[in-house]
Amino acid sequence: MEFASLALRGLPLALIALLNAMVVLQDFYRASSLPHATLSWVSLKSDPVPDFLNPLSESLASWHLVNGYGLFRTMTTERPEIILEGTANGVTWREYHLRWKPGRLDQRPRFVAPHQPRLAWQCWFAALERQYDRRSWNSGWFTMLVLKLLDNDPVALGFFEENPFPDAPPEKIRARLYLYEFTTPAERRETGAWWKRREVGLYLPEVGKRDGG
Repeated sequence: MEFASLALRGLPLALIALLNAMVVLQDFYRASSLPHATLSWVSLKSDPVPDFLNPLSESLASWHLVNGYGLFRTMTTERPEIILEGTANGVTWREYHLRWKPGRLDQRPRFVAPHQPRLAWQCWFAALERQYDRRSWNSGWFTMLVLKLLDNDPVALGFFEENPFPDAPPEKIRARLYLYEFTTPAERRETGAWWKRREVGLYLPEVGKRDGG
């Protein structure tokens, strides 16, 4: 009886604690939804967060309890890849294959993390534009890369698996855009290829040093 009496007396305290926990969890959920809700990719003019939640968010901000996760809230569903090519005679074109990027169809993908290959990373953004544009923020570094390859620059060539023109620099450089996909297990057993690709078009028309880059 004494145990039951103690349990009954403790029940109100337990209920109060439960209610407090529910309130705290509810506030935490609302606060954690604020950063995500405010990152609207559709319109930056509208604020989907109710005004009465703003003081709550501001009061909790200094504790860094929640954070916004919105760097890549939507991901691409295709893998466009830029393949640079060079020629010494205007007829035969040889491909440059970046390290850490899909290139040769029979090359198995390699583990790269935690290394961050910067040029390969930049090429991912450039490929999303589908063609070279001088007005793009990607045009500066891409133009310099092409100019360096026309000089057989050893630093620039260090980003690639091999130099397809070891004896003399190429006369022209161009870039093609492909869509890469993994082969199916059946296709891999039959062909030995890890990738299959489909050409989208010309990313950069052929240029040479005489063209002014």
